[in-house]
Amino acid sequence: MFGLLRLAFRLTLFLVMRPMLLTVAAVLAWVAQAGFAQVLTADETRRAALDALRAQMPADALLLSSALVDRDPQDFTALLIKARAARDLGRYHLANDAAQTAWATADTDAERHASALIRAQALASDGRRTAAQLWLRRAVEYAPDDQARALAIRDFRYVRARNPLAVDLRFGITPKSNINNGSARSTARLFGLPFDLQLRGAARALSGIETAAGAGLRYRVSESRQHATDLQFNLDSRHYRLTDDARAIAPTAKGSDFAQTVIATGVLHRWTPEGARAERQVGLEAGRLWYGGDPYADFLRGSVGLTVALPKGARLTPAIGLEMNRGPAAPWSDVARVSLGWTAAATKAGQLSLSMAVTDSRSDVASAEYADVTLGMDYALARPLLGAQALVSFDLRDRAYPRSAVAPGPRDDRSAAAAVSLTFDRAQYMGFAPVVTLSARQNASTVDLYDTRDIGISVGFRSAF
Repeated sequence: MFGLLRLAFRLTLFLVMRPMLLTVAAVLAWVAQAGFAQVLTADETRRAALDALRAQMPADALLLSSALVDRDPQDFTALLIKARAARDLGRYHLANDAAQTAWATADTDAERHASALIRAQALASDGRRTAAQLWLRRAVEYAPDDQARALAIRDFRYVRARNPLAVDLRFGITPKSNINNGSARSTARLFGLPFDLQLRGAARALSGIETAAGAGLRYRVSESRQHATDLQFNLDSRHYRLTDDARAIAPTAKGSDFAQTVIATGVLHRWTPEGARAERQVGLEAGRLWYGGDPYADFLRGSVGLTVALPKGARLTPAIGLEMNRGPAAPWSDVARVSLGWTAAATKAGQLSLSMAVTDSRSDVASAEYADVTLGMDYALARPLLGAQALVSFDLRDRAYPRSAVAPGPRDDRSAAAAVSLTFDRAQYMGFAPVVTLSARQNASTVDLYDTRDIGISVGFRSAF
């Protein structure tokens, strides 16, 4: 033991006399490798490992930090140094293991933030960007201050922009006054009869609770500075539970009678020619709709569009869409739609968006043959409303049917809808903020049966960054 101490002393003296030949970290690493680490205290070894890491000597930092972890498997600082050094050396499995152990041993939010951040870095370097995004969300959640939080969000956006796979999860619960789009009337004049008929069962509006869940996947198969091509997959499902009042109106009805599931897959290509101000988009999507648990319709949709940058930060989005609906239960229809959107630049008061769409649907079934015009407006308030980011929406639609299956002559529907969405960013968890939406829609029709009204309040979540 005395001989080892003497040798370490001589090496240290040599270092002091000849600083240009060896660094402190290199000598300490050599000492540790030779079995002399026991002559240093844990704090001294920890400082030496940090110095080696800062001097871009990850091999020495890994050697020293590994000795510390062997001494104490719950040495949090040593585990972080080991994870960072292993990541710099390209030993990603070792880096992930060390960072995971650091996360498990963390006692404070600051330690959880640091361990989540280093694990995210190791995962991203290993090409596992989706997992890295999850750990960056954890780093945001446990950030000790606003600056650390902002840096973690910046890293999240950086990784997301380079991740070919994007996942969008959706979930919401909505009490609704009309889950089946039934009539708001209890009687209606139908088939040209000179008296009203009593509406019964599911022909009337039924109240209930809607539970909606969905997922969207996007995988980027090709990308350059001027173009991007994405494969897309979407799944949305809505399930209902009837209230006692609804069951009294329609005793034989069940919530599952109105359940809907949509699965769609497609491809979207976007490109911007050299020197152009407008991005071009072309997309194709195919899918199936289930209604009440049974296959209802198959559809194929195609679209072309532009996103035109206007002066002062505004943008214009014209688009044309075509859709074919076929299926075992749905009426066939061929639909053409032309739309135009305009979004102003954000100001101190908020941001305004306007939209218009004209749709023409051709079919041999009266309920699927129509033409309509829709006008929409969205306004995002710049200042919080009730402590939340607020989005106010209005929509107007006029739809004309040349004929009706339940009344003589044509049918004309005019509907109005309004909604207020409140996003409570201060209540977010791992970057997901709760969203409460109040909505109302009313349809006035020349055929009494189609007079409808729906009021709902939904609770869901969205990513805050």
